[in-house]
Amino acid sequence: MKPFKNFKEFIKILIVAGLSLLIIVPFLSKSNISKTIHDIKNPIPIFSNDKKQSADEDLNNFILKEEPSWTGKYKLEMKELDHLGRAVQSHILLQKKNMPREAREPRLNYNPVGWHNYKFDGKWLMNRGHLVGYQFSGLNDEARNLVPETAYMNAGALSGMDDSNTSSMLFYENRLAAWLRMNPDKWLDYTVTPIYKDNELLPRQVQLNYVGFDKNGKVLPLRIGGNETMAENNTTQVTLENTSPNAVINYTTGTAKQK
Repeated sequence: MKPFKNFKEFIKILIVAGLSLLIIVPFLSKSNISKTIHDIKNPIPIFSNDKKQSADEDLNNFILKEEPSWTGKYKLEMKELDHLGRAVQSHILLQKKNMPREAREPRLNYNPVGWHNYKFDGKWLMNRGHLVGYQFSGLNDEARNLVPETAYMNAGALSGMDDSNTSSMLFYENRLAAWLRMNPDKWLDYTVTPIYKDNELLPRQVQLNYVGFDKNGKVLPLRIGGNETMAENNTTQVTLENTSPNAVINYTTGTAKQK
């Protein structure tokens, strides 16, 4: 009788344990499966949407705080295109002897992302704009150095060129080039950064940062006029608006309408 009693108790234990497993295991399995599905559908974001700031804005804000470093050697570097195919930044360190001697090809073939063009009253609205200008870099059809720019911001006029317009890149480019020619033993450190809003294809602004160095690497602050300010990274900074007085521009798509 004693062995039988132990056997009955053993059966009771097995039944209780089995019922417990029937209750607990499905719950755990369901919970784990649900969590796995949730994780697959909703991966942890690298950049939180709560910040309302794109990865590219974070990149721009970080880069612009870096101080230029003098190496005593010619340098031309460009950031890779971002996830939307947009140019991100170009930087050059050069002397007069590094400036290109060959004339620039009159026509560009590469269309930067967001490129559209319109003729308003016989005047082309947009240019394929170089970040670091050809007169410094010698680059023409380089995707990493091109963005859609209004003719007004790039060349200073709705038609033709006006390098007296302080709202244009041409104003600063020509004066920086003149400084290099007058100071052949000096160095120019020049960075150009397009500023985008979220995932818009066209930059709303283009930011220039420049500073000089003597032949020994001593910093030479540059003041060439116009709308200059002092940046956090101890360079002279200019922010240009990528607008045109004759157009309303859709920066998300690159399309435009005449005012």
